[in-house]
Amino acid sequence: MRTESKMMIEPPLEAVAVALARAMETLRKARGLTQEQVALAARMARTQYSDLAGAKRDTRFLTVRTVLIGLDVEWTGFGRTLERIDPLPMRYATSTRRLRDMPRPERPKRPYDDGLVGVAIVVRSFREGLCLGAQEAFAYRNGFDRGLVGNVERAERTIGFNMVRRFAVALGLTWVEFFDALDVVDRLADARTRTGKRK
Repeated sequence: MRTESKMMIEPPLEAVAVALARAMETLRKARGLTQEQVALAARMARTQYSDLAGAKRDTRFLTVRTVLIGLDVEWTGFGRTLERIDPLPMRYATSTRRLRDMPRPERPKRPYDDGLVGVAIVVRSFREGLCLGAQEAFAYRNGFDRGLVGNVERAERTIGFNMVRRFAVALGLTWVEFFDALDVVDRLADARTRTGKRK
């Protein structure tokens, strides 16, 4: 009887960085923008964007969000572009289900201003909704530290894009499904903000 290894087979960190860089540059060129223009719109240093585009290191997820704001691209558009470049491996039968058949992320209950809360909500919603086990079991089966899963689901830790990829794979999601869910959370957060302002 075959047993599932608790460790996922991961591509080299450099390969993930290259896929991210290609996706960002594809979106930038499609909009006819220079690297300087994107950096200016994203309010980041030109060298910081150059490092991302050059795949020189694992990029923080918050930096990815900042660049997408500069490109005026929503999560879903980014997910579709990334899916063509770096399709994620299917790990579960649930991976073939569309987002409409999966559990919906809940409305954010705390300030939503850095993107990490969105990742936290998506990871927890799918882990629980798809019955992938408690935090400890989920962590063990996918080679995560138990404390890491808890920190990510509470938005208490800044993570790199490579770690976001590992969580998407562990949840059995495609890039499109993962980032579609983030868009849903964004819209819920925006609605909550607007409702709060009207009070």
